[in-house]
Amino acid sequence: MSVDLSYLEKMAGGDVATKKAMLELLHNELSEKIPQIPRLLKSRDWDAIHRFSHHLKSTVVFSGNKTLIRANQELLDMMEDRKHNPPKNPDPARADQLARVISTQGQRVQREVAQILKKL
Repeated sequence: MSVDLSYLEKMAGGDVATKKAMLELLHNELSEKIPQIPRLLKSRDWDAIHRFSHHLKSTVVFSGNKTLIRANQELLDMMEDRKHNPPKNPDPARADQLARVISTQGQRVQREVAQILKKL
């Protein structure tokens, strides 16, 4: 299993309705955001990628998927480094690699969360 819901469950405080709402939010956010990755990376719009990664950071933490969390954090760090050290641009090959990890792991989490939601 690629999800660890211990943080989400802690935040839900044992309330099943809250847990379900948080899982639905996680699923919906991933469903909306993950398909955007290829277009963003292709555009090389580093500011948009920064916004995307920053927004995703608060979502993926609830998945407990360490690979997804680390890849997104590294991508975010690359974008922030670029922002604070112009005109430095991120390594496109590394950004692409991280985006693939985020996409793959994000889809995996999305599928697992959908299965968990069916059981609630």
